[in-house]
Amino acid sequence: MKKICSLLVACFFVSAVNAICCDDRDPICVTSILVEKAIMLKNAETKKYRCKQDEEMFDIVLLADKLALDSFKEKGVDFQKQAWFDFDGIKYEVLDIDGLTAKVKVSGESSIGFTGTDFSHKSEFEAIYDLKKEGESWVFCPDKL
Repeated sequence: MKKICSLLVACFFVSAVNAICCDDRDPICVTSILVEKAIMLKNAETKKYRCKQDEEMFDIVLLADKLALDSFKEKGVDFQKQAWFDFDGIKYEVLDIDGLTAKVKVSGESSIGFTGTDFSHKSEFEAIYDLKKEGESWVFCPDKL
């Protein structure tokens, strides 16, 4: 139990630092917020990190979050209260950057589990995030919507 509590505190701290201290002028910071909030089903908190042309897709992402959260609730799991996350295995690398666009590679492994259960799961993934400048800020703006 002590290990789980420590992990929850560490994950909360990392997530809080990203949310509070992240500079939207840093493409890696923006990408890390997008990735972590997506895994946590908290995409609603990423609107300021998405380009204007992505608004229609953003509505679909929010609906997907709601459906996933409802599904967990039907199974008796309060995802937002019971889920814990480990993002330490995720790596971010800027592949290409110029004055207006950036490509950030995300690769590695994340873990999720639920307090009060023996469930935990590791996922490996690799993705490229396309960002562009809007004003002084980097925002997620996929090539294909």
